[in-house]
Amino acid sequence: MRWAREDVSLTVDEAARRLRIEPDQLEAWENGSDTPTFAQLKKLAALYGRTPAFFLIDPTQLTRPSRAGVTDFRAVGPAAAAETFEVRRRILTAVDDRSSYLALKTDLPDFAHEFEAAVGADGSLDAEKVRKKLGVSLERQYRARDAYTSLALWISALERFSVLVFHASSLGEASIRGLSLFFERAPVIILRGKDAPAGRLFTLAHELGHLLLRTNAMCDPLHANAEVELRCNRFAAELLMPGEEFRATLTALGRPVDRHAVEDAARRFGVSDFAAAVRALELGMADRDLVDEVRRLTISALREREQAQASGTGFVPAFRIRMRDLGRLYVTTVLDAYERDEIGLTDAVQALRVKVRTLGKMHSALSRPRAGVDTG
Repeated sequence: MRWAREDVSLTVDEAARRLRIEPDQLEAWENGSDTPTFAQLKKLAALYGRTPAFFLIDPTQLTRPSRAGVTDFRAVGPAAAAETFEVRRRILTAVDDRSSYLALKTDLPDFAHEFEAAVGADGSLDAEKVRKKLGVSLERQYRARDAYTSLALWISALERFSVLVFHASSLGEASIRGLSLFFERAPVIILRGKDAPAGRLFTLAHELGHLLLRTNAMCDPLHANAEVELRCNRFAAELLMPGEEFRATLTALGRPVDRHAVEDAARRFGVSDFAAAVRALELGMADRDLVDEVRRLTISALREREQAQASGTGFVPAFRIRMRDLGRLYVTTVLDAYERDEIGLTDAVQALRVKVRTLGKMHSALSRPRAGVDTG
């Protein structure tokens, strides 16, 4: 909690004086040797300009992955950097947003109970059972017209079970790919907004694996529990690219499995070319040279994407980025509550962190096809 105090430029003595406690007491709260009462928690929240939820999760408790022995279907760029303040900030705003969501929704499904049949006693994950529970058939997956539509399809399926899927648009390439916060009701997944949609899709499936295992995780290509990461990667690959169907797709092309065949398979399943290449390698239908070739092409495409984003090409209105970062489920819940007069205008704009005039823009955007909410 010390970094929360530093964020508002208060020394321990100043903060303790305002809270009317001894400095030793505040330090005990910060180092975890003691915890505040709820009344004291409310005073902390008021002092730091936060909600009580800000203090209810410690980002340092999140597990992080190790590359050793882990096949990463997204590792095409440099290794990720250490956790940054920006990551912490995004985690805590997500926790705040989840608290707001819980205040507006009742009778939420128990996520762990809904999917318990898909988790074996040994921690194994049954991708086919998860797919059926989510209601995403291969036919629906194949009909997705592009990577944005495919990503929206899977997010929508998770939102039916009140999984809050947020984005972090401020995180750069050297940061995490995604993270998950397990709660029995309304668990949270956060995706790095600057990733290509196909990359975000695999991260989404990977983080779903963590939620099924009831673990919090901050996932980058460099740090983590290798066994758990490998399990989540295998689950994500099988969920998005079922082995039998993926193999049949490559075989049906009637030609050697080269990068063009991999690209065709990637489009069919809505995943990245690199993920498809790694899957083909795992299934014994491609070699390492092909994976390396696809990796190089993918890195080149990512660089072009980053340059376009940096130059402002394809400008996206700020309110659409905010909608994507907050997630359709959360935005819809807040706007619906406002329209039903369950919350006031001030509560609505604070929950969405926008200006009053933006509410109408968000409402109009939600009435359009789902994929339009994503900004890329």
